[in-house]
Amino acid sequence: MLAQSSTSKSPRTKFLSILRVAAHYAQRVKTLLIKLSIILARSTHKIRLWKSFMVLVLRHSPWNRSVLS
Repeated sequence: MLAQSSTSKSPRTKFLSILRVAAHYAQRVKTLLIKLSIILARSTHKIRLWKSFMVLVLRHSPWNRSVLS
């Protein structure tokens, strides 16, 4: 059943499903980065520095653009 549905999909549909999975994992990586930065900021007491660094990283990253807009 699964093999039949994957062969009947158009290339566009396959591409969009791959993008959807990639966006899901990118979101998880982004969440992990934010959690890691919070832990690091608390342990080193440099919260302002880490906040500005993460804002800079996330502002220029492709993760904040939605794949399926």
